[in-house]
Amino acid sequence: MDLVMKYLKMSFLACSVLCPLLSLAETTYLPVLSNGKTWEVATFNRYGWFNEISDMTGHYNVLVAGDTIVNGLDCKKIEIVQTDGQCKTMTVMAREENGKVWKVKEDGSQFLLFDVGLKRLDPVEAGFVVDDDVICVNGVSRKRLKIDSGVDFADGEYYYYVVEGVGVSKDEWISDGGLEIAGEGEYCRMLSCSENGEVIFTVSDFKMGYAYDIADVNAAINIMLGKIDIIPSYDMNNDGHVDIADVNAIINIMLGK
Repeated sequence: MDLVMKYLKMSFLACSVLCPLLSLAETTYLPVLSNGKTWEVATFNRYGWFNEISDMTGHYNVLVAGDTIVNGLDCKKIEIVQTDGQCKTMTVMAREENGKVWKVKEDGSQFLLFDVGLKRLDPVEAGFVVDDDVICVNGVSRKRLKIDSGVDFADGEYYYYVVEGVGVSKDEWISDGGLEIAGEGEYCRMLSCSENGEVIFTVSDFKMGYAYDIADVNAAINIMLGKIDIIPSYDMNNDGHVDIADVNAIINIMLGK
């Protein structure tokens, strides 16, 4: 009986210590709005043919510029700096809690930008979450959501991605009720995310692990030949243009190399 009581006491002690830790681990996530975080984004013409986009219409740096309080809410200042000669700067307030990021107005009203905590088949405005998984980029594991936007984008993609600690690949966060970088007839795409000056995520990482097919190879070749404008997701090495190295990278992914 003494041994049984001793075992029960040890089990109770272990449970009382480990359960809170496990609960904390389940709710811990990498924040998006951390100090030192910056994003490179660009705007494109929303209207175009399938698998074709026009030239870039704008280029911006978005950065977390410190802490602030809006109507009693702890927020981050988000600075949006246009870098293509327009010298336009805009500041937006945002807050983050439990994987959710809100845009905050001066009166304290909030607009949900995205929620990393969503799961497969959860609804989002006009679309739904197609898949949720975990990807590892530069040695860091991050939760990823693949979302059907319900929108036929000019570049032929129906999906966008939400990645833990990084943000959203295009549109739903950085325009259209979000940070409102894009103007009429434009959509916005994230090109890269950096932390303390070091690039931690690029546009090609959003689709990491998803299958490419012969249509992607043909599109990349047509970009090389100048038949269609560059589609950033085919710039596999993020060097600013699509060439034979990017085509080979896509083929290698198809072959499982």
